[in-house]
Amino acid sequence: VYSTTNFGYGTYQWNVEGRIDTLDKNVVLGLFNYSGNDGYDEMDIEFSRWGNTSNPNLNYTVYPATGSSGYTAWQSTSNFTMSGGTYTTHRFTRNADSVVFKGLYGFYNDDTNLFQKATCRKTTKSISTLSMPIHMNLWLFQGANPSNSKNVEIIIHSFTFTAA
Repeated sequence: VYSTTNFGYGTYQWNVEGRIDTLDKNVVLGLFNYSGNDGYDEMDIEFSRWGNTSNPNLNYTVYPATGSSGYTAWQSTSNFTMSGGTYTTHRFTRNADSVVFKGLYGFYNDDTNLFQKATCRKTTKSISTLSMPIHMNLWLFQGANPSNSKNVEIIIHSFTFTAA
């Protein structure tokens, strides 16, 4: 799913239902904004083990602004487990100086039940200034079927954007 609206600085938030902590190693859920210029202008929240069961299941990535010389993507990875239900909130807040990612157990507009936080700062990485559409996708890494042969269902209850 891709938005027809471009979004800039502000907070991007998704309320998600599903066991995203136990997705098969070949399944990827992506919540992000992206200019369409591969390798640039992108902020990602991705749940995937990228085909390897020992990889962390939560990935935050910031790809540099178009034209950035010598910059590579910034990434923070971690493992998490869901012990109290299947509802989670995921958000990132972007401004000219940073992108702050947060994961919360349950549906919350504040930091109640925060389980993960990571910050990409402009001082060490280039951050896009473009307004871009949001993307939400559920896909198979390298086209491989789920190794557990199970169907996958994830429900996005809502997406909200609050301008800075």
